[in-house]
Amino acid sequence: MEDIFVFDDAIPQFLQDFYEGIIFGKTKGTELFPTVDFSVRYEPTAEEHGHIPLSFNHILKSSAKISPHLENFSKLVTHACEHANLNFRDIFYGRIFLTTPQKTNLDFYQPHTDLNYPHWVVLYYVNDADGDTAFYDSFGNIIKTVTPKKGRVVLFDGLIKHSGGIPKETTRCIVNFDIVTWELQ
Repeated sequence: MEDIFVFDDAIPQFLQDFYEGIIFGKTKGTELFPTVDFSVRYEPTAEEHGHIPLSFNHILKSSAKISPHLENFSKLVTHACEHANLNFRDIFYGRIFLTTPQKTNLDFYQPHTDLNYPHWVVLYYVNDADGDTAFYDSFGNIIKTVTPKKGRVVLFDGLIKHSGGIPKETTRCIVNFDIVTWELQ
């Protein structure tokens, strides 16, 4: 468990509000113009009775794409690594996931790792929501859950299996970065 760190308000409040505003179009009651564009993403790991729920994503960085929003959202990585005393080196991948409430008996998507080699994951919750993130031991047992809360960051060893919770009541939005630090050389 020492490789799963949870930090509340590790990100300055003005950045929390900025991220919420450019994704949802409002923050603290103030209307803004949302500037993050999303693509539809089907979730086959949550198929139930022939129904595959959809969610939305925005790629911040991949091997083929870099978003104009990467510079702003990469500040999350810097703040998270500072709180954990890790020396940030590079971002492999970065994504924003927005999941709308689903009517399902499932609680979580399929457990997974993002990459099959050593890395860290920086997971940031853009808003308060239901749909906890679950972490698993090597036998598939849940060892920890974390509830989405605006401003909360989870930094964890990327080889730990994890799964996103399926929200039933509120839209759930996370920013996910797969990173490498100098400690992982």
